[in-house]
Amino acid sequence: MTPESELQSKLIFVKYSMQESKSEMYSSQQVVVEQLFELAQQSDYGPSRQSLSEFISDFLNRSGAEEKEEKLLFVVLDEQPTAQAFLQARFFGETADLDFVVVDRLQRGKGLGKGLLELMERELRSAGVLRVMLEVATGNQDALQLYLKSGYKKISVRKSYYRTGEDALVMEKIL
Repeated sequence: MTPESELQSKLIFVKYSMQESKSEMYSSQQVVVEQLFELAQQSDYGPSRQSLSEFISDFLNRSGAEEKEEKLLFVVLDEQPTAQAFLQARFFGETADLDFVVVDRLQRGKGLGKGLLELMERELRSAGVLRVMLEVATGNQDALQLYLKSGYKKISVRKSYYRTGEDALVMEKIL
């Protein structure tokens, strides 16, 4: 089995629009939001500094989201099924925003983040998206290296972007 086919066998893929019923979205896809929250708590960056209710609200709504916006959610599960990694992106028209990629500490270095990025990009291309934008903390060297190796380019810096005062690099990839 190739690494990509192994990843796909463990993957739950959810695509939804902002108009869909939020309560049905998770029950119908059997995505356990609490597991994603626990996984996010391991992250030094991203959605880790929230309560469960804030995480769920942000996860479902992403402030400023447009009604016609689409979301992509990829979750990698093991046999239990327990979430090992997840990625969320939003898109409207020709541009997508990668909100976050979170990989369980014990699963890092196994290609899950790279595989999730590749699957997301493939889905976005098929939806007509031409570019992906993201922010990454300047100190998050693992994520920064993943994005650079995946073809993302640094385009600007947002000073004191994170609550900690850390700067964010704005990156872009043309699909």
